[in-house]
Amino acid sequence: MDKRFVCREYKSHTQNGLPLEPIQSGVIPPDYYYVAGKHPDSYDSRYNSLGLIHEDQIIGRAYPIF
Repeated sequence: MDKRFVCREYKSHTQNGLPLEPIQSGVIPPDYYYVAGKHPDSYDSRYNSLGLIHEDQIIGRAYPIF
């Protein structure tokens, strides 16, 4: 499976005014994951300071409780 992604929608600054740099579009390397939140203001893999997550950093799975 080809894990290509394109980062098209992102914020340029946080709600506090700090700059946010988007991750570059490309191919997700093996053993890495792109994590995304549903809310437009989610701090997720769209941003370079968080970026892609290596599988060694994943400690569990989250489930909605409501």
